[in-house]
Amino acid sequence: MQPLDYHNNPPNTPSNPHPANGEINVNINPILSWTGGDSDSYDIVTYDVYFGIEPNPPLLQSDHQIPLLQLPELNHSTHYYWKIVARDTSGSTTEGPTWDFTTEREPVTSSLDIELIAGGFGVSASVKNKGDGTATDVDWSITLDGGFILLGEETTGMEESIAAGASAPIKSSLILGFGKTTIVVTATCTESSVTKNATAFVFLFFVLGVK
Repeated sequence: MQPLDYHNNPPNTPSNPHPANGEINVNINPILSWTGGDSDSYDIVTYDVYFGIEPNPPLLQSDHQIPLLQLPELNHSTHYYWKIVARDTSGSTTEGPTWDFTTEREPVTSSLDIELIAGGFGVSASVKNKGDGTATDVDWSITLDGGFILLGEETTGMEESIAAGASAPIKSSLILGFGKTTIVVTATCTESSVTKNATAFVFLFFVLGVK
């Protein structure tokens, strides 16, 4: 209930933004929050939220009930602007300053692929990093599944790092056997894993007809 000597005061100026004004590397799923309220304890305050990529941002939501708003997922590496206009029960408004923040960069990732599986004296292949970040601790294996294999049924190894866009050659150990086989090549790192197969014929120390 309003007092008999009622004199309306406008809402408090919105302050204490989160994310902080000028903050960088902000998560792309931020929650906006601010301090609002009104010096008149009997007033109910609502908020118009302005948000966008322009220095004079457009209205995103009107008559918001609390000084907190979950935003939809934003774009990476983007500069955003926002402001709050507080409105009390009597219709008085107070416009806050325009704040801004910049979202985080898109995480760089590695993406492995197996290329150029070839035979001859053993099996060779190439592990390519098709991502935009360096692949580290890349474990790989070359396995022969089928046929009569006396030596070299499985070879494993590890590449410490493969730069974005680069390839690393891998090769099996000595192979001795006979018969039709399936070559299984795998490569794995923290962010990516790939397996590719090829068929071939093993004749003593040679791997023939890879396809």
